[in-house]
Amino acid sequence: MGVHGLSGRIKSVIAAAKERQQQLVEGSTLCVDGDGLIFELFKLSYREHYKNIITDFAKHPSKQLQSQLLLPMFTPLSFIHKMTTSYLQNLTLKHGMHLQIYFDGPDQFMKDRQRLRRRDRRNEEWEHTRQLCIHGILPEIEAGQSRSAARRQARAHRNNSEDHDDDADFFLSSFPYSPLAFLQVKRSIREFANVSSVLFRGSIQLINCKGEADVNVARAASLNQSAYALANDTDYLIYGTEDEEKVVKYVMFNQINPSDEELSGTILTRSEVSNSIGLFCDQAMIEVSILLGNDYTGPFLRHGESKKQKEYWASLRWQRGEEIDTLPKLDNEIQPIIDHVGGKVIDGWTLTSVIEELNPAIEYSYALYTFRNTESFRSRANALVNDNVGEEDIESMAPNLPPDFDEYIARAPIEANMDIHESVTAPLTLYMSEAVDTDYCVEQKHLDALKKTAEALTLSNTLELPRHHIHWKDVQAIYILEKLLSRVINRISGAEAMPYRVFDHLLFLSYLESISFEDFSLNDVPTNRGDEDIAHTFSRDNSSKKLVLPIDKYREEILSTIKQQRVTIIHGETGCGKSSRVPCFLLRADPPQPSLAAPEVKMVISQPRRIAAKALAERVRKVEPDLANKVALRMGHGIKEFETSNTRAWFVTTGYVSLHASNFISLPSDEGEITSLGELVVALGIDLKLGALVGLGIQFGVAAESIELAAILSSQRTPWAISSPMYHDTATFNSIVSTTFTSRCYYDAGLFSEPMGVSNLLFDYRNSQKKEQFCWMNRLSGVRIRHLNSTVKSLRSRVAERLDVAQTELLELDCPFYDMNISKINILRIIQVWLFHDTMMVQQPKYPCNVDKSVSIPIEGTPIQREHLEQILDPSVDFQIENRGKIVQQGNFDSSDEDNYIATFRIRFMSYMIEKEVDLSFYSVGSKCIEIFVPTKVWEGCQLLRDTIIGMLGAKIETINVRGTTGTGNQRGIRGRACGAWYPDSERIVTNVPKTSVTILWSTASKQDLSLFQKEAEIICNNAIITSFGECHEIGKIDLCDLFASNTQATALKERMKQIVTFAYNSTDDSPLIEDAPEGARLLSVLASERRRDNFIRLSSGEYEIDVDIPRNLSINGKGGWKRKDGNGKIYVIENSVCAAILPLDTSKEVFGCAANTLDLRGGACKVEGVTLCPPGRLFCGLALLSFGINPRTSSAISVPKCINDEDSIEEKKDGIVENIIQEALSWIRFKDGLQDSDEWRVREALRFHMHCMEQLDDTQ
Repeated sequence: MGVHGLSGRIKSVIAAAKERQQQLVEGSTLCVDGDGLIFELFKLSYREHYKNIITDFAKHPSKQLQSQLLLPMFTPLSFIHKMTTSYLQNLTLKHGMHLQIYFDGPDQFMKDRQRLRRRDRRNEEWEHTRQLCIHGILPEIEAGQSRSAARRQARAHRNNSEDHDDDADFFLSSFPYSPLAFLQVKRSIREFANVSSVLFRGSIQLINCKGEADVNVARAASLNQSAYALANDTDYLIYGTEDEEKVVKYVMFNQINPSDEELSGTILTRSEVSNSIGLFCDQAMIEVSILLGNDYTGPFLRHGESKKQKEYWASLRWQRGEEIDTLPKLDNEIQPIIDHVGGKVIDGWTLTSVIEELNPAIEYSYALYTFRNTESFRSRANALVNDNVGEEDIESMAPNLPPDFDEYIARAPIEANMDIHESVTAPLTLYMSEAVDTDYCVEQKHLDALKKTAEALTLSNTLELPRHHIHWKDVQAIYILEKLLSRVINRISGAEAMPYRVFDHLLFLSYLESISFEDFSLNDVPTNRGDEDIAHTFSRDNSSKKLVLPIDKYREEILSTIKQQRVTIIHGETGCGKSSRVPCFLLRADPPQPSLAAPEVKMVISQPRRIAAKALAERVRKVEPDLANKVALRMGHGIKEFETSNTRAWFVTTGYVSLHASNFISLPSDEGEITSLGELVVALGIDLKLGALVGLGIQFGVAAESIELAAILSSQRTPWAISSPMYHDTATFNSIVSTTFTSRCYYDAGLFSEPMGVSNLLFDYRNSQKKEQFCWMNRLSGVRIRHLNSTVKSLRSRVAERLDVAQTELLELDCPFYDMNISKINILRIIQVWLFHDTMMVQQPKYPCNVDKSVSIPIEGTPIQREHLEQILDPSVDFQIENRGKIVQQGNFDSSDEDNYIATFRIRFMSYMIEKEVDLSFYSVGSKCIEIFVPTKVWEGCQLLRDTIIGMLGAKIETINVRGTTGTGNQRGIRGRACGAWYPDSERIVTNVPKTSVTILWSTASKQDLSLFQKEAEIICNNAIITSFGECHEIGKIDLCDLFASNTQATALKERMKQIVTFAYNSTDDSPLIEDAPEGARLLSVLASERRRDNFIRLSSGEYEIDVDIPRNLSINGKGGWKRKDGNGKIYVIENSVCAAILPLDTSKEVFGCAANTLDLRGGACKVEGVTLCPPGRLFCGLALLSFGINPRTSSAISVPKCINDEDSIEEKKDGIVENIIQEALSWIRFKDGLQDSDEWRVREALRFHMHCMEQLDDTQ
């Protein structure tokens, strides 16, 4: 149990009270939360175990630490037993304490929703375990900071002991526990309790509660003045009654250390804590816990869905007898809740809810925390559970026993004299012999390892820690075995019932490793270690010994099938020899159909990971020495190994499976040979698609440009500085983001292409005389941009060598992209769509602009000044900050002659309105009349305003001319104030002063007709209410006194006030590719989006920092952002990028783009880099895809007739396949873009282009 948000305040109270720690009097009673004690002892055991492992590996730097060994579930049970016994001995024997340990019972209600939340947490823990075992990565912590296993290894060798407890707690909070661990603690407590009454001075009493133990612990502690509640939950500071003598004295587990000479700690009471946090009413702690969210109200008031959470909060009410009062907006924050609750409780108010399912949780909290009987809530809790049965259907990720496993237990040959291990293995053996599920996590090797572990425990044998990777399946099997062992142990008693005498995790893992050392899966090796290190690890033992693999006996059948069939699918277990044996079969056999074009078999064997490809190539070469010169390795970034002129089999990564589709092989069959494009790509040694970019660029006359782009896209890191809100302080982070984004925008030059923008940057870098200064001005990494420049030169030289071009200068850019002919740029844009069409992305613009194309962004939070934004915006950015909302000021003024007063007030009011440039102002006196003032230029320029006022009020209209006045010292108005700055022209004539005119409307309509205006601003008797809307400021005290001609005092209430930052549109491009929002608006979007979680900007303000929120629809990777063209898979882009941060002013057309570098994520999402955008709308994208033979609607390859000639043109095939393709493409384009006369002609020409290209390809073959 615990109260969300209260723990932080408790820690500060403990810190403040640390100097006055109290000694616990010898002979006192400790009322202990049993389940909390079990976890505390397990935590202490694990911390010590963690420290021992790290220390051991630190002493032996040559050892490789497997992060899986640090999982809490592998804490030695014998170590837990020793820690438990020592802890209890110190409390009872050393300090003479009497322990009353209360354990939870099965009868717990009103917590079903909380259990569902905790089950979700267990699922997260098992997902973390899966990720660690399969990929070698640890979960994210501290708002996005991640720790890899490699970093853990480095820390282990540093042996920084101060970090050990924090790191151990990180593992405890992220991963599941052993089923036997808690059972071990409980059995050790019970064993010690049986002995303590005889041997020790202290005593231990074990109490099994019917329901929750917490309330029983608190009640027992409150009834005994010499008793303390020892636990680890903030709920104990909520329990209490109005009886001041019945106080719960609460001590946290982590505040005492039984091994110390004196047992002392911080003792807390409810009244002390309530005073420390500023509540000053200890009974109000119950209301605080309800609102912050305890175990009963928390699932409602901290609901995962924002909408549901708001509904529950809106349902809360204060009740006092028949009186009902609503709660203000508290935002689920502790301080506003504390400030609000205390006074309400003192006045006798209690909380309730109008929602039926939340109200019982509130009432139950009141009853529980005041020690009242809660039995009446049982039926209500059951009813609520029945209403939420559907939530139980959520799948659990924890390993489970097979369905109907109890049937196998009943049928298994279990005898009375069987030991515990045989009782566990018998039903599992029966299941594995009969079950259809051959992929169950428990295998025979696990049962063998369990048997060896049992033998070793009887002989007290020890083994070294496992040296190699612990597989995900093994972790699942251990959990299943522990669950079965727990079942058996719970049915017996005595010495055998101690889990540490039955099972040992490290022994089991060591024996399992020895059993299955040769049966490993290359694809299960985590990637956090270097590829070559892991490959060496798995090839160092028995590397040259050829094993007999299961697939060997199917050799003839496989060869026969391959010879007879076009496609052969081989299905086999991991490690059976599919990847290592089948290529050898084919290399030794005759080709299925030898030909002049293909006299020998050539093949590629693709592997999903670089480590797998490398290890397999080495293994095959060593165990098959006669084929060694025919086996080679190829991977990305030009890596080649073992390649000779005799090579016939290449182990490669998965990029090579697209060879046929990318036209790198002439035919999709065994007779196919490498095409000229394929030979070029092979010679260049770069990614296939980037090689194709170079090849197509050469064919279309943009060779130099395509080489530049291919080299840039092959680079893994941006030349600009990289920012991180977790690493950099606010000023540095903002500076990096704003400088780099401004530089990116400048070099993008309206091309909306990341690689072209980098090329522009490189061009200027090469021609810069002072390169260091250039890097400093653009916030570049000198190392990375030099490396990028070298990459471009290297690729250019390789292309020149392949094409026999003597002078590489012929392949250099003549001019940067920002000065390049638009035709070349469009060709390169189309080629990128062709090559990266499988990663096409789309976004529907969503942020509207103003009529003048400026963009206004509302910001919320602490008000900011212009100088705050000037910290991050370039000096050339044109922006304004406006305060918009509603300000109501109310006060009293003194007037004697009402008629004369109104006449003079009218002039002062009009003068103030003109001087402050108010677009519309009005006042009313009671219900007599209303008078409206509008500057004439505003009145004449807004037809809607005229129609609204005249139509609603039928007002009379008068236009008058007014002149400004000049006072003493050339000051405006009366002492230079607004209320005396302007007078009607007829009343006061002054030359050489400003002039203007005002349209005045007045009406004596009925009170009902005037209600719209009167409710916003009225002067009734001597009471004035002034309301300001829109861009407004509070009227100052001097202006108020001038306006009412008296000493007026007024209070101001600001409502719905927001600041609006407006960026002016100042593009000089007459025909931009995409008419984008001003750069300043996009920079705010980038700054907020890089904060990852909430869409806010953090600014420096002197010694402090302020946060301001911007609309969530400006979040680059937020809801409604980029998605896949085909389907709704989310696309995550690099936020600090011109393409990613676009805010098109035209929101009617979609924006499409393609990305060269992609990383697939879970759920169909992917992360992309190297983005190039297309012109807005579907036409360009559709035509580009169609000309490459891709149906823009389905994204599938087009199959068209090959017999097309001039007489049989596309236009004449109205009823064939071609016409269907054309109509599909037209319907897709027009669905969003509407109908254009030239669309059909363009579509036909694009399809004709593709078909003629295919004809030429057929002719060459």
